[in-house]
Parts: sequence; C-alpha cells; structure tokens
Amino acid sequence: MLSPMFHCFTEPLLVRVHRTHLRDDLMKLFSDPEILQKSIQWRIIDDHGREEEGVGAGVERDIFASFWQSIFSSLTLGDLEKVPCIRHDLQKSEWEAIGRVLTYGFKYCSYIPICLSPVFLASCLHGEDQVDEEELLASFSNYVTSDEREALQMSLSDNPDCQDDDLLDFLSTYKCYRLPIKETIRTIILEQAHQELIQRSRYIANCWAPVVATLKTHECFYR
Repeated sequence: MLSPMFHCFTEPLLVRVHRTHLRDDLMKLFSDPEILQKSIQWRIIDDHGREEEGVGAGVERDIFASFWQSIFSSLTLGDLEKVPCIRHDLQKSEWEAIGRVLTYGFKYCSYIPICLSPVFLASCLHGEDQVDEEELLASFSNYVTSDEREALQMSLSDNPDCQDDDLLDFLSTYKCYRLPIKETIRTIILEQAHQELIQRSRYIANCWAPVVATLKTHECFYR
C-alpha cells in the first residue's frame, strides 16, 4: 500500500518526456515538490517527435533507467558505485529535483538505481554516524577504479607492503600526504573513503535529505 502522502488520483497527470532530453524534462517536472503527490501517466516522445507505443510499468522503468544513466554519466564520480559530485551549474533546486526523481521512482515503480552508492544514500537518510567501517570500506572498493582496487585490497590485508609503489600512487591520488605504516594504513584508507563517499558530496546529501526522508519508512532502507 502506498504511503498516505502518495495519493492515487482518478485522473493521473499525463506527462510526455522527450527521449533526446529526458533528463532535463524530468528535472523540470520534479522541480515542483507537489509532484510527489501525483500519479503520473507517462508517454515518451522519440527522436523524430513521435509518441512511442507502450504504457504502464515498463515505460516508467525505461524512463527512470534512462534518467539515472544520464545522471551517472555526467553528475557522479566512481566506478562500480557512483556518488553525486557538485557542479557550478547545479544548485539546490536542481539537486532537490533529482532527489525527488529517486523518491518517486521507488515509491511508484520500486525502481532504485543500483549503481548509487549505498553509503552515500545511507548518509542522506540516516546520517553519516550510522555508516559503519565495513560498509564504508566495501563501498570505497566499488568506488575506486579496477586498477586501484588491487592496491586498496593489498592495503587492507594482514601484511600490507606500505612501501609498494602502486599503494603509494593510490594514496597520492586521493590526496594522502602521510607515509603509511602498518599500524596506520587502515585508518588512512578509512579517512580517504569518508572523504570521497561522504565529505565531498555533503552539500548534495544536505539537499537530498529532506526530499528522500520518506524512504526511511520502507524496510529496504532500515538501519
């Protein structure tokens, strides 16, 4: 059953989005906070200006998947897991609109962008204090590139080689200015993970937090 905030109206709002600029269409639509209380009937306009065939859940999921693919390719950092990154041309209202797309997509068609870092999302929903060290390290491993992942795994092993060139290059990439030793390497990696997954995106998390707060009531997002 939908939350009381998400009413089903007898007359859904008919919305047409253009495939060629779908991201901009959705961000404009979701700039209105009231959109979260409306049931939408979606239509897609193709590259030639014609309305595509198809209605219902399949079209909805296509729209949200295309939207998030565009977001991940242009507004995030990370390899297997993505974290939104600030840009001068996106302000609070734009980030709030993206947060509403996330909320609406999940509430109405159970769509969640699986590449979105769970640590970043948890910090939005529950605060960074609710993220434990193992979650942070697991997400960081998916955030770094495949080449960096091997150095990261070695740094967290029982016997890390703290003079390894690949490890030192990895630490330098993420702005570490201390020479690691066996006793400090885990702490350094945790600090870097926190910097990349939580600190850099804090402004965006602050924009999202009130918008996505209703997701906390769903069991998928319990802590």
